[in-house]
Amino acid sequence: MLRLVSILFIICLVTMNCTKNKVTTIEGLLQYINDEKHGLLKYKENSNYKFSLKYLPVEYLVYSELMNNSVLGQNNYDSIISYYNNNYTFLFTITDVSKQPDREAFISSATKVDMNFRKSFKLCIDNDSTEPVLGTMEYSGGLKEGISYYLVFPKHSHVSTKELTVRFLDNEFINDVLDFSIKQRDISAIPLLKL
Repeated sequence: MLRLVSILFIICLVTMNCTKNKVTTIEGLLQYINDEKHGLLKYKENSNYKFSLKYLPVEYLVYSELMNNSVLGQNNYDSIISYYNNNYTFLFTITDVSKQPDREAFISSATKVDMNFRKSFKLCIDNDSTEPVLGTMEYSGGLKEGISYYLVFPKHSHVSTKELTVRFLDNEFINDVLDFSIKQRDISAIPLLKL
């Protein structure tokens, strides 16, 4: 009986893996990620600021790494995949939407968050929380585009969860705690990138 259940389980896994949606361009993958109905992009907003969190899938990160670094080639593909598979990566963006934005204050607050990113962000899974192992700030120069933080959190293989919650412990913008939750099933549903 156990053998039969095992065989059926393997057949189920193979069938589900073969029927997973596929996209053939990086643009198609980005379009999928940026579509709110897929659950990988979350927003919170008040009268002065808009906060967004986007889950960045491994395939997108590997593609970006290979395209942006001519030294890396296909030979490094497996090691890059292995690195990204051991982490959760998110893009967190703060945009000033106030009627009279103060560019200097906005940049100052964003810089303080960047300098304390390990205290400002937590990944909460089940009853555990962890700090990011890497965080970098990106500012394109305009308040409308906002300031973004790439956040990398380690994966813990022993944890099984239904959702990942990124917590922003804000002492600079709205003096509050903001939680952004992304369901594991939405991450699992991300289409494969087939180039």
